[in-house]
Amino acid sequence: MRIVLVDPLAYTPPYDNALARALAAEGHAVTLMTSPYPHGKAPAAEGYTREELFTPVSSSTRPRSRASSAASASSTPTSSTSSGCRARSTTCAGSGGSPTTGRSC
Repeated sequence: MRIVLVDPLAYTPPYDNALARALAAEGHAVTLMTSPYPHGKAPAAEGYTREELFTPVSSSTRPRSRASSAASASSTPTSSTSSGCRARSTTCAGSGGSPTTGRSC
């Protein structure tokens, strides 16, 4: 089975890595779609593929207005919708861990 794990903000790299490795060890083709880990080095992808598709437009830590945040969100080059299009007829599990099958990823 082809499985896509999605963690757009790279909140849980150790968990993502352990889950992806375990699924790959069971014979599944696993892809982790995530962003670069902002707090150090993410675990090495062993037995699965990691695609860092989600990249923040701005890495600024200063507070932003609601209008600025909305404008930034609308200009993000890669969204969960476009990653779902790439993952057709696969099983996806987001950060919440609930698997979905098909185009709803």
